[in-house]
Amino acid sequence: MIEHDDQAASLLEEATDWLIARQAAPDDAVLAGDLDTWLARSAAHRAAFARAERAWVLLGKACPRTIPAGD
Repeated sequence: MIEHDDQAASLLEEATDWLIARQAAPDDAVLAGDLDTWLARSAAHRAAFARAERAWVLLGKACPRTIPAGD
């Protein structure tokens, strides 16, 4: 169980890294191809990426778009 949780956490971390990379370089065809290859490796990879995307969307809705300057 713990090993499975560690593996899921590791995949989610990888998926988050992929998501951040794609957000930073949306027009990078090589990166897109590498991501497609990573996603094709397993259903677990695809599920982790979908979970990371959902979190990204939810965080975008929860976080303010601008941060006020501090005093």
